[in-house]
Amino acid sequence: MTIGIYTRDDNTAQTIKNNSINSHNNSFRYSDYYGEKQEISICNIEYIKAHRRYSSLIFDGNEITISKNLGVLEHEFKNTTLIRVHRSYIINSTFVANITEKKITLSSGKKIPVGPKYLDNLYTKFPDAFLACGKRGPYKKIHLLQ
Repeated sequence: MTIGIYTRDDNTAQTIKNNSINSHNNSFRYSDYYGEKQEISICNIEYIKAHRRYSSLIFDGNEITISKNLGVLEHEFKNTTLIRVHRSYIINSTFVANITEKKITLSSGKKIPVGPKYLDNLYTKFPDAFLACGKRGPYKKIHLLQ
């Protein structure tokens, strides 16, 4: 699997009030602070980080804050490439460069912790990253970027 390098150029943040997923073209719609309708392609979202009742979506060098918690977003993004790996993080599986038992490194270099509660989800999504030993065997370091 070859993944392009993704870099984050801009640290801008904006507050978002209304949002939803458009399943027809796999995009996430929201209204920005000024009420203007915006749309993000789900494949461009690198990861989502929880901030209590809010969540920050990091995509295409930008960061936006929406007023939904990670549990709601996990349910909304259920049938997409986004997967929950920690109580505070959802990642886009297409940006994964390296997996160990404690962390995931994204193609941008960002390191995301892995929560023990979410190892089964990770095992299901990346079975090649684990040695076959029982139900879920010991972990091995795997490099997905080539």
